[in-house]
Amino acid sequence: MCYKRYDACVKSRTITQRELRNDSGAILREVEAGRTVIVSRNGTPVGELRPIRRRRFVSRAAIAD
Repeated sequence: MCYKRYDACVKSRTITQRELRNDSGAILREVEAGRTVIVSRNGTPVGELRPIRRRRFVSRAAIAD
């Protein structure tokens, strides 16, 4: 399964769709903290929850420097 290699590279864990349904609040807090979560159905990975990169504002003055 190719996701096992992916798990080794990225701080992540695999959960079932039932676990996502039952513990969505706790799982989203993990994602917010920087963890990637792979969701599986019947043992097959079907999706991935990962943090969104926040855009940082850089002023023109900072760029000019």
